[in-house]
Amino acid sequence: MPSLENITGVQLGRFCPYHLGHAKVTDAIIDRHGAENTTVIVGTANRITERTPFSFEVRKKIIETLYPDIEILPLNDYKPAPGQHWEATIPSWFQRIKKVLAHKEGEYRFYGGSPRDLEILSREFDTEVIVDRVREGNQITATKIREAMARGELDLLAELVDERIIPILMTTT
Repeated sequence: MPSLENITGVQLGRFCPYHLGHAKVTDAIIDRHGAENTTVIVGTANRITERTPFSFEVRKKIIETLYPDIEILPLNDYKPAPGQHWEATIPSWFQRIKKVLAHKEGEYRFYGGSPRDLEILSREFDTEVIVDRVREGNQITATKIREAMARGELDLLAELVDERIIPILMTTT
């Protein structure tokens, strides 16, 4: 196994929105590799959908508010051809991830909060569950947060996301 000094810790997700569960993983990566060797890749960077209602720029601003010293990169979606199953796009997805990280020197390892988070990535990349979000009781979901936002439930939001990002979230709805 390579020395941790030569590895960039990477967290990949849609982060719609970035919440306290995501922050636990980011914090653990920073603790292990340092902020200068931590990269967050924001997926679905080129599309806004019901499940991804925030632009890449908004998600980057949210993460930068909490972590001004880490690298935040976009990863665009690739739409399958008509009739093509999404599984068929995985090799292309891997190539796009490698292209996004091509400027990095040394190796990188993807981190997440459960084996399910890393299941597909582990087919091609070095992965590790760095925080067990299930065992630690983080039942936070982005869907729950988006629903609380829609209802204006600021007290519930404050339990699910860092309070510093609530103003950003509420001005983008």
